[in-house]
Amino acid sequence: RFSLFTGSSMGASKHWFRGRSKSPVQADEESAAGQASKPSPACGFRDSHGHFQALWRPSPDKDAADNVPASTLEGSARSGSTPSASRPASPVCAPSVHRYRPAESGHVFVLHCDAAGLAADAILVPLLHEDTPSGTVKALSDDEIASRGLKGRRKIYEGSVSSRFYSTEEEAIAGSMATVHAYIAKAGAALQGRPSAFRRAKPLMALPMPGVGLMDISNLVDDLADVVEPLLAVLYEAAAEYRVDIALCTVDEGAFRVAQMLRPRCCPWEGGPFGFLGPDLLRQVAALQEKASIGRLGVLFGAGVSVPSGLPSWDGLLRELAVRAGFSVEEQEALSSLGLLDQSTLIEERMGGRVEFKAAVADCVRHGRFTPAHAILGALKLPAVTTNYDSLYERAVASTGDGGTRVGDNGEESRASEGAELLRRLGSDKCSPPDCGDGRGGVLRASGNNACVMRLPWDAARVRESQDSVRRLLKIHGCVSDPKSIVLTREDYMRYGDNRHALRGLLHQTFLEREVLVVGFSMNDDNVHLIIDQVRKALQTTSTNGGFKMGTVLTLAENSMFRQLWERDFRVVSCGVSQAEHARRKSDGVYDPSPEWTHDIFLDALASGLTVERAGCSFILNDSYASLLEEPQRKIKAALSPLQELMRDDDLRNCPALKRIQQLLEELGASGMGCEDMY
Repeated sequence: RFSLFTGSSMGASKHWFRGRSKSPVQADEESAAGQASKPSPACGFRDSHGHFQALWRPSPDKDAADNVPASTLEGSARSGSTPSASRPASPVCAPSVHRYRPAESGHVFVLHCDAAGLAADAILVPLLHEDTPSGTVKALSDDEIASRGLKGRRKIYEGSVSSRFYSTEEEAIAGSMATVHAYIAKAGAALQGRPSAFRRAKPLMALPMPGVGLMDISNLVDDLADVVEPLLAVLYEAAAEYRVDIALCTVDEGAFRVAQMLRPRCCPWEGGPFGFLGPDLLRQVAALQEKASIGRLGVLFGAGVSVPSGLPSWDGLLRELAVRAGFSVEEQEALSSLGLLDQSTLIEERMGGRVEFKAAVADCVRHGRFTPAHAILGALKLPAVTTNYDSLYERAVASTGDGGTRVGDNGEESRASEGAELLRRLGSDKCSPPDCGDGRGGVLRASGNNACVMRLPWDAARVRESQDSVRRLLKIHGCVSDPKSIVLTREDYMRYGDNRHALRGLLHQTFLEREVLVVGFSMNDDNVHLIIDQVRKALQTTSTNGGFKMGTVLTLAENSMFRQLWERDFRVVSCGVSQAEHARRKSDGVYDPSPEWTHDIFLDALASGLTVERAGCSFILNDSYASLLEEPQRKIKAALSPLQELMRDDDLRNCPALKRIQQLLEELGASGMGCEDMY
């Protein structure tokens, strides 16, 4: 498992469209050969022993740089001298074959979600009408964005990324890739060097994966690898050139798995997609993946996950509520000096009562869009707990469904037809998507188990009847779909145990039975403190729990006092150095990645490794992935072909043994046997 993240890259895809022998990465490297590059400060970090570990540093002499240790790179960065080629190689990762440093380049996310609902600075949506020529993109006007239900602080580009306007596979692949190139050129240039409108460390570009699912409703593309491999190579080039993050999104789970498997092969960095995280963080990723793979990991996430969604922070929420309540500027300044719970209490009184206040809270947090972190957490498929009121996690998961149930503000449900959902995915202006900022806070819950989130306590009855694979989300502080459930004032916290003691019990059980990965959570919530203390006291009654850890807290900047406070009960993993160390690196000219950026990539590494591990042989019988099969897998596929024919025999439909065979074939990627397709 560890090798998934630290093994060297196999290089970019060798087939760029059909018949092309060199990838864009290789072509650019050859065209850049002989051009002198200027030395720059080492890019790296300090490990747990205080030693500087360089990720890599551009050098005029690549062969010499390949054998430069981290310590030498650090010294040469300060003195301006060229390191000796006789030194041993860096233990972190060899210098990249690419001309950009991984940490300064953007990251390429592979997400299992609908790109249209993502909190991204630029999004490519499929062409609805044929008024935009193939291979080009058109920036939508504000009126066009509003008419298609895509309001938000972002740029929307429309292009023929879907196969519906092509007649052959070759045309579909060439046209889709030309559209992607045009989108990257326009959006990348528009975003380069500019701050993200969603408070991200780098601007985020998003696009749907061509050639699969709703991007290939004409079923023209036979082998997805013909699209994904060159596409990933292009995206890594763009992330490096424009210094932006890019999210490649698909609602098809099989395509998501295959893209995760191909990503290390297409990544130009010798350390792979996640090598820059360094050995310490990668060890933590591997440990968490091992726990998750045996069903012993859960997730607790807080408001930090929703910060890049466009929703207000806690302070921002209270400021907005204070304005709505009619507080003067002087009163707002005095109010801000109080604690959050006391501020909430006074705002509730000024608004006229509990009902009005909580309705206003729900209205303030229902307009955001889900973030890459929401989509990643959903892809983990782990039992989850949140203190958030918003429905962004649910929307991210539900966006992968083909048709669904819309849960509105009042909790009433109405069916959404597959046809309406398909039009929504294609960007139709005839259907306003509930999960793309229509202002109603609706949640699309697909009828299929793969795209369904059971929210506790509201869906308790459905949880009992559901399969174990259905994702469960415990919302301990309420939900926007039920405003009266929201917990925010001091009175809400003090009376929490009166009618929600059972929810505390569920969290007690989670901490006792599983390790919990805590993300986007500052660990300053009194209710969670009480639950942790109760678990701690229960463990102290036995003498067999020495060294017991409740889980892992993923923090941003290193804080020695926070670590000292919580390391007895949790492993504390920091995504960034302390503020003092950050200042020292800045003065030394050493590039220091944003901890928020590292945080999301840490989660992406966990989801990627877990997805690849779960994928196993799940695509052997899926013809769309035939080129990925190795010889043993091809033999297995050939041996199972008669069983697939057997499934079509009507005389055997009621045979009990056939159901077991059907289950096996589905697990290996078969579909179209008169049963619900797993992928």
